[in-house]
Amino acid sequence: MRVTVHTTQQTAAREAVEAGADGLEHGVTVEPLTDHSLIDLMLERGTTYTPTLWIDDAHPDARGNLKKVAEAGVHIALGSDTFSGLGRYGANTLEEAGLMVAAGMTPAQVLAAGTSGAARQCVRPDLGTVAPGKRADLLVLDADPTADIGSLRDLRMVIQNGGITVDKR
Repeated sequence: MRVTVHTTQQTAAREAVEAGADGLEHGVTVEPLTDHSLIDLMLERGTTYTPTLWIDDAHPDARGNLKKVAEAGVHIALGSDTFSGLGRYGANTLEEAGLMVAAGMTPAQVLAAGTSGAARQCVRPDLGTVAPGKRADLLVLDADPTADIGSLRDLRMVIQNGGITVDKR
């Protein structure tokens, strides 16, 4: 069974990773991440860091901590934590993508976090990349999200499992 633990402090994050958690939801938000051995441990164990900045962006260290773990090469997933009762499905995901870029990740890194990174964390090898044998789930946009992550809002078409479900052409 995969385990993801909600954390906000370094001590709790370390305890979770040492106990075998596969992922940290929120990560370290309420203090600067100064324990570099925690980052090394996450890398060693393949732990996924899901920042949910749209919830924790009020904490001044949340963005800097995301930047640290992303630059170190820790697996990142874009997650919304929508089940917290806040925000709207989809809208908070778009907000999260923008906040992740504002924290220092490139748009391409954020797109990977929202596709292959999230699929990896959810153990869904059929999702997250465009390749033979995978589901054909695609967003077709009117602009390039690698140039501007806000382009995710310029939806042209949605293809789910190979079929068009939204068509704004």
